[in-house]
Amino acid sequence: MDNKYQLSALTIVLHWLVAFLVIAAIAIGYYMSGLPNGPAAAKWVQLHKSIGVIILFVAVLRLGWRWKNGWLNALSSQPIWQNTVSKWVLGLLMVATLVMPISGITMSYAGGHDIRVFGYLFLPGAEHKIKALSSMAWEVHETTAIVLLVLIGIHLLATIKHQWIDKDSVLRRMLGFRIDAE
Repeated sequence: MDNKYQLSALTIVLHWLVAFLVIAAIAIGYYMSGLPNGPAAAKWVQLHKSIGVIILFVAVLRLGWRWKNGWLNALSSQPIWQNTVSKWVLGLLMVATLVMPISGITMSYAGGHDIRVFGYLFLPGAEHKIKALSSMAWEVHETTAIVLLVLIGIHLLATIKHQWIDKDSVLRRMLGFRIDAE
């Protein structure tokens, strides 16, 4: 279990795994969107979809773990507005890491495309395309990517603030180190 001074290995692994996978999926998504249709683009699409399905599973695990474990305690006192913004940003990050893969899966399914995870069939595409649903899921997917980038930016800025202005060891704690009690 997590406490104020040390996080569990599971919390740390889930955090960094989601972070790495989301950044990789967004980078691949933007890269592949500029490629012409063809075998090269198809390989990137399949990799993007595989990572997306894995994100969904890890995000569900992370949300369940956070639900069971509770929100992390702050290491230093902050104004109420900063605590509120922090909770909103972290909550929205969790929601976005669920919405992003769900919208991608929905878009592919409704477009009649199979969803494969590293070659293994996860979900067959719809027999008949559902254009309205595919289009709506695409808009959600694109918008969520932008929202995720903004939230990640805010999260990184907050980490920098905690590390170099507040000097409260938040980053050390997230890297697995025990923080001495004040």
